[in-house]
Amino acid sequence: LREDAPGARVAAAGVGSLALDMLATVERYPSPDEKVRSTALAVQGGGNAGNAAVALKRLGVGRVRLLAKVGRDGQGATVEEQLTSEGVGVDCLVRDNEGGSTPFTYILVAADSQTRTCVHTPGAPLRAEEVSDADVARLLEGAHVAWFDGRLTETALRVARRARQAGVPVLVEGERLREPQELLDALLEHGDVVALSASYARQRLACDDEATALGAMVASLPQARWVSQSRGAEGALMVERVGVEGGGVHTEVDEAAVVTRLVGALLASEQPLEPGEVACVEEGPLRAWRVDAETVNVVDTTGAGDAFNAVLVLALARCWRPDEALALAAHVAARKCTALGARAALPYAPFVRAARGRA
Repeated sequence: LREDAPGARVAAAGVGSLALDMLATVERYPSPDEKVRSTALAVQGGGNAGNAAVALKRLGVGRVRLLAKVGRDGQGATVEEQLTSEGVGVDCLVRDNEGGSTPFTYILVAADSQTRTCVHTPGAPLRAEEVSDADVARLLEGAHVAWFDGRLTETALRVARRARQAGVPVLVEGERLREPQELLDALLEHGDVVALSASYARQRLACDDEATALGAMVASLPQARWVSQSRGAEGALMVERVGVEGGGVHTEVDEAAVVTRLVGALLASEQPLEPGEVACVEEGPLRAWRVDAETVNVVDTTGAGDAFNAVLVLALARCWRPDEALALAAHVAARKCTALGARAALPYAPFVRAARGRA
């Protein structure tokens, strides 16, 4: 699907987490047994997949459907109402019939360190029998892209396999290690784009060196055309396999070694990049890209990675170049950080068109 195709509209399907977030800002984190006052309070829908779904709708995606599980409680009702108000389709949600609650997260945001701490209360697990083959088909009907936040892995694997069979490109997120890890590993192998957190590769491979870990991670993902790694306040990286459509490792080179060299060169560079500028190094059939984080007034980083990944989902569907995808993803993630919560400052499509025009 090309962005300039007449009347083209993207349909996206996601599988992952929904939650209700209660956020409070404080000047600093309290010491044990100390009481401090909050300076702001917000209650918003959350969860990686839910945040990305809202971001996609605001970015102009025509149809977004989610497969996730919520409870039949007030928290679940609020989560569904907020998704519906944003235009996200909720017809594929699974509602718990056994008294399970909707996932809930307390988030404390400290102004002095510009960090946040989360306490998460999970909901009931999604059982395989709660999602039929017909449900999977309905989720993927007409989809141009599917994305997975790394949760609900047993069901996510079913959907990812079905998407691949149907020729639907796939993005998979690797945020943190999850049990059973072998299911997440299998899910990541389906990704045309794999979006990693800053620490995932090092944790998964028990390797302290960032470049070495990312190199080994890329080599372990034969399907992936792009592998991104968000780096918080230090920006983001992306590795691209050049000339590979539909997956495949470049067997004529040692991919792990090449990526390690390329990423090491990018990390060693001390030259700051301008907003929207992307640095690139390449060797043979592999390229590595780096973008710096934009300077903004950071209020809360909750959901920044979800906003970043939403742009990559859109880029995958619309066949953007990796450099423009990376630059815009960093731009949208920075914009998100200017307000409390994962969704309050997510930008709308006119902002994206203006930002791309500056790229």
